[in-house]
Amino acid sequence: MRPDRARTFDLELPSLTGGPKAGGASAERAGTGREAHPRPVSSRRRCSDFVLGVGFALEHGRSSIFQAEAGMAGRDSEAANRGGALASPVGEAARDRIAENARLLGDLAGKAWNAPNTILGLAYGTLGHLAGQVNRFRPGRPVPRIRVGHNAVEFLNNPAGGIGAITIGNTITYSDDPYERGDERYMAHERAHTIQGQQLGPLYLPSNAAGLLLSALRRERDPDGGITGHGPSNWNERGPQMDPPRPWPPRRGR
Repeated sequence: MRPDRARTFDLELPSLTGGPKAGGASAERAGTGREAHPRPVSSRRRCSDFVLGVGFALEHGRSSIFQAEAGMAGRDSEAANRGGALASPVGEAARDRIAENARLLGDLAGKAWNAPNTILGLAYGTLGHLAGQVNRFRPGRPVPRIRVGHNAVEFLNNPAGGIGAITIGNTITYSDDPYERGDERYMAHERAHTIQGQQLGPLYLPSNAAGLLLSALRRERDPDGGITGHGPSNWNERGPQMDPPRPWPPRRGR
């Protein structure tokens, strides 16, 4: 029996009765020349044939329905897998954007927290820059410069830079030009101090003063032998003196 006929319940039930088919009855009448009367079928047999036919039709109809549902479920699962494969990179990109935006907002908040120190540092560096512009006309004096880099406004060849560099807020005042000698680690050291300022805010300068005083009182010396207050007791220098420099050393176990 063809499946399309089973789904429409168009069944050839007479074959289930066991009686002669219509074609056979016509042949008998044609061969004998006498009119053949069909054998009567009892009501019990008709009921039994009807029940068998209905059961057969229901069974084939149910299997067709199950096959159709299985096919639809398979297509839905395949579509869901394709959608998940497409959504995964999109989700990662969204998370990356959120993380980047959060980092930028945190950096801006730190610079705002560090703004009082930065204003003081700009005033300090500008005064030194003006003094350097006057001294440049003297023989052998370098030309002072200003540039932006390493998370700060950088004053280069500035006479207010002291013996090396002074970081106040998001400003760095150098006594020479570390770009000329390519001292990237030294500039990274000072950049770490700017991040300390963004973390401590108004507490940055008092913290530096206390650390410098403690190290000087202990007469701790730098590698060059001078006592400058940058020894191990100065907690503000522990992180920037690391390689690579960072605000402070990481916790144990990291």
